[in-house]
Amino acid sequence: MARRFASAVGAGDLLARPGGDEFAVLVHNPQSPTAAEQVARRLIESLAQPVRVADLSLTVGTCVGIVSSRGRERDTHELMRLAAGGALCRQGTGP
Repeated sequence: MARRFASAVGAGDLLARPGGDEFAVLVHNPQSPTAAEQVARRLIESLAQPVRVADLSLTVGTCVGIVSSRGRERDTHELMRLAAGGALCRQGTGP
């Protein structure tokens, strides 16, 4: 999964795992207002492909929240809370 995430973010972006099943991406110096949305779409698409484990094909659901801190002083906890509150979810489909 980490390789899929890494391929979905830009070279200057920061990908982190704050804990459990949560990941965060800091889009460094976005070139357009939709840059974060484009990264989010790539992350969702990267997880849409099934994962093979032994003889099983597993699908993963995901939620992506986007928040901008441009021009505002916000701490990490507030940014994560705001992103979680605005998360868009795509559930995996079973067999």
